[in-house]
Amino acid sequence: SSGINAEYGHYNKVKCVYQLSIFYCALAECICFVVHWTFLPYDITENMGYWFRVIQLLIVCFVYSKLASNVLNAEEAYRKWYLPVLAVFALYYAALIPWMFTIPRYKYPHKCTEF
Repeated sequence: SSGINAEYGHYNKVKCVYQLSIFYCALAECICFVVHWTFLPYDITENMGYWFRVIQLLIVCFVYSKLASNVLNAEEAYRKWYLPVLAVFALYYAALIPWMFTIPRYKYPHKCTEF
């Protein structure tokens, strides 16, 4: 009970967790792209950066949809419809992008210097 925002303490901690997860995903994304551009020009480092970007997008979608459902008093519809859809998208992208790491890109066997 001490402090001005004592009743909102749990909300601030949860909000901070989302902000920190977005921050650390952005940090990992930057590290992946720096490593890709400077040291390892492989597809896996680039795809890992894109994967972290998708994770950030899913976290932002989750947070803003949760806030919108609270404002509109639609928590029941949020839990019943939106969370399963978001979970399907999250599982799809979490499984699809690492699977794409294993697919080699097609490399042209010849160069276009003949034209």
